[in-house]
Amino acid sequence: MVPSLKLAFVLGFLILGATPLLAADGCDADGKNLLAKSNCGFDQGVEGWEGVETNVEHDGADGGALVAKGTEGFVVVVGPCVKVKAGTSYRVSARVLAVGGEVHSCSVAGRQYTDAQCSGGREQFETDATITPSRDWQTVSGEATAAADAKAAQLHLECTAEDVVDVRFDDLVLARP
Repeated sequence: MVPSLKLAFVLGFLILGATPLLAADGCDADGKNLLAKSNCGFDQGVEGWEGVETNVEHDGADGGALVAKGTEGFVVVVGPCVKVKAGTSYRVSARVLAVGGEVHSCSVAGRQYTDAQCSGGREQFETDATITPSRDWQTVSGEATAAADAKAAQLHLECTAEDVVDVRFDDLVLARP
């Protein structure tokens, strides 16, 4: 092999081989994260995440985040429907930042369903992932176990406040431990 081609091949291999190491910090790099392919890091926008009486926007700063704003003392954002395995435990986490308002608590909760489209047999998906957010990024985490008949789940990002709520969410995880 010509020395310059050999060097190009080695450099190309090193760069391609190092790529996963460079991206290993994001929620989308976690192979067990069911939200990895559902815009969990909000680097490109907030597609797949919907506000319920809540204004949802994209914040492109620092790699991206989901902005949730409300004026009635709460925000609720529903995530994409993902398939879960019945009876299986999952870890749940998100990064949360309070930007405006007097925010009392934020949680990552959810609903689980008996069908794969998140439309039938809905019940709570208890996560115990609640935090009092601050003006610095914090991680909220918990665990949930899918019901014996669960086939899918949706995470809900929820915050309560005195009146106005302005929070950021990032790096959502729903994964097997």
